Amino acid sequence: MASCNEVEVMEKAANIPQHAWVKTQSAIVELDVKDSALYDLYILVRHSQKFPFTHLITQLSIQDTAGKQLGNMDLTLPLTKSDGNWSGVNIDDLYDHRVKINNPVFLKAGKLRFLFRHEMNENPLPFILNIGVAISKSNEPL
Repeated sequence: MASCNEVEVMEKAANIPQHAWVKTQSAIVELDVKDSALYDLYILVRHSQKFPFTHLITQLSIQDTAGKQLGNMDLTLPLTKSDGNWSGVNIDDLYDHRVKINNPVFLKAGKLRFLFRHEMNENPLPFILNIGVAISKSNEPL
């Protein structure tokens, strides 16, 4: 008899106003983390087919609700495969990407705030609809 482990994934995305991400405006996502543990972290990106770049450079800051800085990461998120086609799942002209960050991160229980700022040269950054985060408990030991 086989058993299966249920993996709880929490995810949420912020909308980018008018699908044009201004460099000075952070996209903010809040998640209520139930347990202090190591988590696998995924960055969620939704863009239209007209997005003019093969990757997205963003800075992610993790804070508690009092604004205390818990972590900071500079990320380059690949959005295309080696053949140049979009790597995300598409519906019509929209593409959804779920990019896993290589190293698990330790998150404390409580409400956490994930702040994203794009670091691309173009401002505002066009054709980005949403950016967000998904977390699931890691299988790696502490």
